[in-house]
Amino acid sequence: MEILGTDYDLITLDYETYYGTGCSLSLQSMNTFTYLAHPDFSIHGVGIKINSADTEWVRPEHLVEFQHDVFDEGGRPIALLAHNTCFDAFILHHFWDIHPSLYLDTLAMSRGMFPGRKHGLKELAERLWPNEPTMRKGEELESFRNVTTEQLYADPAKLDAMIRYCIQDVDLTHAAFLKMLPYYPSDELELIHLTTQMMCEPMFVLNKQLITEARDQWIAERQAVIDAAGIAESTLVSNPKFEKVLTSRGVNIIHKADLRTGKMKPAFGKADLGFQQMKAAHPELEHLFEGRVAAKSVGQIRRADRFLETAEICGGQMPMPLKYYSALTGRYGGGELLNVQNMNRGSALRKSLCAPPGYLVAVADSSNIEARMLAWLAGQQELLDVFRSGGDVYSHFATHLYGRPIDKKNDPHERFIGKVCVLGLGYGQGHARFRENMAAGMLGGPPVLYSEQEAREIVQTYRTVNYAIPAYWAAAQQAIVDMYMGNEYDWGPLRVVRNAIIMPNGMALQYPGLRPDDDGEGFEYHNGQYWTRLYGPKLVENITQALSRIVLFDQMLEINRHVTQFDGRVVLNVHDEIIAIVPEARAEEDFDKMIEIMCVPPEWCSDLPLDAEGGFDVSYSK
Repeated sequence: MEILGTDYDLITLDYETYYGTGCSLSLQSMNTFTYLAHPDFSIHGVGIKINSADTEWVRPEHLVEFQHDVFDEGGRPIALLAHNTCFDAFILHHFWDIHPSLYLDTLAMSRGMFPGRKHGLKELAERLWPNEPTMRKGEELESFRNVTTEQLYADPAKLDAMIRYCIQDVDLTHAAFLKMLPYYPSDELELIHLTTQMMCEPMFVLNKQLITEARDQWIAERQAVIDAAGIAESTLVSNPKFEKVLTSRGVNIIHKADLRTGKMKPAFGKADLGFQQMKAAHPELEHLFEGRVAAKSVGQIRRADRFLETAEICGGQMPMPLKYYSALTGRYGGGELLNVQNMNRGSALRKSLCAPPGYLVAVADSSNIEARMLAWLAGQQELLDVFRSGGDVYSHFATHLYGRPIDKKNDPHERFIGKVCVLGLGYGQGHARFRENMAAGMLGGPPVLYSEQEAREIVQTYRTVNYAIPAYWAAAQQAIVDMYMGNEYDWGPLRVVRNAIIMPNGMALQYPGLRPDDDGEGFEYHNGQYWTRLYGPKLVENITQALSRIVLFDQMLEINRHVTQFDGRVVLNVHDEIIAIVPEARAEEDFDKMIEIMCVPPEWCSDLPLDAEGGFDVSYSK
């Protein structure tokens, strides 16, 4: 069938594998890589549909021959379709080094079409065919728990049940794809393919020595801080015990409301304003507060261990698993317990990701894309002019804030405050939240304690200088009313419809069940789990992030089309960075092309000023 302008053989498949106690993807400690490497893992069989033919069940002993017949027949290119293709495609990669020409995924398409909902095949089928009870996923999976492949094939009735269950899943997946395909933008299908490649065709190689040394150093540094606290680690990590220690030393414990229960509890999170205030009030106890932070900070160490474990399983290569359309706005989320979306700049985690021999890692970072997009949407001309002239927008705002010229070299602290304001106050943040965030340490900077009046004046200065942005919040508030009323109209590059905002690429910001809230003063919608507020600045944040994502991801696709001509590929996206692995001999040329592409806006925002920077190296060192 024709997909993305090419005629493919569409192969829909679903591997049935052993799962049971200690060997299951439902375990919080296990990801796809550790699951496949588990000694109990085995493949029971696979259901395969070739184009629209009847689905076949292939037994384990026939897998190699059958799969190579399907994927190596030398005819039309192969498009692989599954529900959660990253899992099934990684099996093909890991065991047989099979890589189809195109990856398709109904789970990913469900994320894009129905953000915030559940995306299992069961839930997707119920959404697509609400009135067709025959289009339903089977419920037999639990009956196969702890059943080995040998046991399965020794029980004809159980084997027959599994075959029927698998064939039903394959047929549902195929039907769901055909039903969604006419409504799904082609660029988004291309993104699903590229995202799957990032995991299932890894190009990064892990520098095991570097990450091992860094992990050992982190362990030693953490332990040194805990030792300096002079009390047991078990006391530092326990809220009641730590509270008792502080109270005995004369600290007035500051409490905060638990967002989940509403009950008050000690403000012991390192990002809590109360924690920073207690620390500032008792400098003589800094060793205790730092010990608490260190004792609770094990994420980086655990991630280093997972990097090493993954590379060991994958023969030294490092897959880059990302969750397509993880957020309402379409941005990626981290996956497979590796969270490659959250690696600090210049960290050992980044530097451990290396290009294979003969290649380099090229990184292009879109400069302030959300701040640019917000200024463009709101028509904040003064800010746009600074961007267009190549000026420093952070120093520009800091100059307004401090009433004197501020520059990056001579006023680093003042410029940093300007940066926090430009990046943080565009979505309606009030002075109280601004004050809390500054005390927690924004953007990797040190905690800054402001009085309530100081925080109020800074927020007001931002809104006065950037007067068009609050006006855009008000326009967004009216758009919420119109979404609720069902009034349809074009709004800049967007279209307002009932319960949704249609974006230039055909995808939508969706607000299911939009309704007035209980007090009648605002609106709320159901995000798939609970009712959540929607108000003007929040809608502006969603729009700005979603449109920035479209610009960035369209550029990522264009970059990938370019570098794949020369045996390179885009291998990762981290926030506003696009990371590609390119041949060493072409690195400078390909990097220049990446920057060129990222400075050209799409037609629907042709006057949006864009800029990008970056470089290339043997590793992801930016």
